[in-house]
Amino acid sequence: MHPHFIVREMQKPSFSREVYLIGREQEFVVESEIIADIAKQFVQENIIPESLKFAPWVKEGFTVG
Repeated sequence: MHPHFIVREMQKPSFSREVYLIGREQEFVVESEIIADIAKQFVQENIIPESLKFAPWVKEGFTVG
C-alpha cells in the first residue's frame, strides 16, 4: 500500500423508490386494492427482472409489499 492512502471497504450500494397509492377514506376501497395488486404484480414481473439484467447484484435489495 502507498503510505499516503488509506484503503477502506466501500459502502454497500443503497437506493430506495417508494410508491404510494393514496385515496380518501372509505372511497374506492375495492378499486384501490385491485390497483395495488396490479402495481405489485407489474413491479415483480417487469421492473425487477429488467433491473436485474443490468444490475444483478441488487437482487436481495428488492422488496415489494
